[in-house]
Amino acid sequence: MQRAERRTSTSAKPRQSRGQFVYSQIVERILDNEYDMGDRLPTEDELARQFSVSRVTVRSALSKLRERRLVVSVQGSGNYICGLPPSETSAMLSALDEGSFENIFEFRIGLETQAAALAAQNRSEAHLERMRRTLDAREPQTGSVIEWLIRCRLADLEFHEAVADASANPVVSTLVHSVGALFLMPWLSRKADIEQRLFSVTEHVFEEHTMIINAIAAKDSDMARVAMQFHLTHSQQRTQAWNTSAEQS
Repeated sequence: MQRAERRTSTSAKPRQSRGQFVYSQIVERILDNEYDMGDRLPTEDELARQFSVSRVTVRSALSKLRERRLVVSVQGSGNYICGLPPSETSAMLSALDEGSFENIFEFRIGLETQAAALAAQNRSEAHLERMRRTLDAREPQTGSVIEWLIRCRLADLEFHEAVADASANPVVSTLVHSVGALFLMPWLSRKADIEQRLFSVTEHVFEEHTMIINAIAAKDSDMARVAMQFHLTHSQQRTQAWNTSAEQS
């Protein structure tokens, strides 16, 4: 991918803390496609050199990026881009960004069940092919478990966006793209659990995706709606269980 030229200089703006400056620069790089979803950020030392700041300042910026759900830290591996920043001018996206886990899932279930129903009515063969290609990610490839997980996460996002695009409703499509970008890869930060539980969880996700695809292929709007609701409800339960386990460990 061709990287966009950086739009701001590396000198801190007046009245802006160094940590805020580094945070803003990294957000701009995400907006400019210099960092993509799943990319690993440079190390703290490398970032400190790039921005001519201390590691303490870099850690402050990374802390804010984690709070805003833009970055997830993986012990022993680094910091990974896991979301896109909401538009500063969009009140709706800002509300989603600040919403609780339950708030966002409630919104997703209502939105994406309707997207699936519309996709069953309006999909093309090209839409179906795009959805089916996302299933290929479940096959382990060369590389680390973390890299495989990121591929699966990106395929998951691509699947939901493909369903939304097949709805032929640009409002639905835009909202699904926006909400998907706010979701973390929460299990990335718990490396010990990945090897024990990841393959089982991922298999469930792709089986549910297959069920949705089959309903959309059959042009069965009611079944597509039910299949998407089943998938998102179980995704919510899995993530809640994972978060509870993380809090207790």
